[in-house]
Amino acid sequence: MNTSNLVITALTQSSIDAPSKIATLITESGCNIITNRMVVMGQECMISMQVVGNWSSIAKLEHSLPNLEKKHGFALISRRTEPKKFDSPVLLYTIQVIGIDKPEIAQQIYNFFVTERVYVQEAYGDSYLANQTSTRMLTLTMIIAIPGDIPIFELRERFLVLCDQLNLDAIMEPHKG
Repeated sequence: MNTSNLVITALTQSSIDAPSKIATLITESGCNIITNRMVVMGQECMISMQVVGNWSSIAKLEHSLPNLEKKHGFALISRRTEPKKFDSPVLLYTIQVIGIDKPEIAQQIYNFFVTERVYVQEAYGDSYLANQTSTRMLTLTMIIAIPGDIPIFELRERFLVLCDQLNLDAIMEPHKG
């Protein structure tokens, strides 16, 4: 069976049934959710899903999305896609960074990986006030895909040097998942 992939991103006011409304439409269209993420930020809920189905099921889903948008006040973006393919084998690693929150930290970490030819596959982070000190702290976690021709030891060393320069505590270890 020839399948197609569709990525859907929805932004809506946070509600208990927002993910269910999208998942129901996907199922009723004959598609299957293969990857999904949801996060509540303030009063908004952001949902991202990658779905798979045959050509007609994906077309049916695409045709139904504007009605979902109008009926429930979702802001929707959808796009057909293909599974991610790399030019060469990659190794998945997880990095975690924690330190005093400064505006430039995330940008410098992202730029480091671009310079090193490392793909950021997933990233999430939070800023919070530490309980004992009320210092604004940052946690940042990324799953990265390292091309097989990059020596892990050297990349890890350069990454940890950058984190030391930014006064961040960091780890970089093989992704377990």
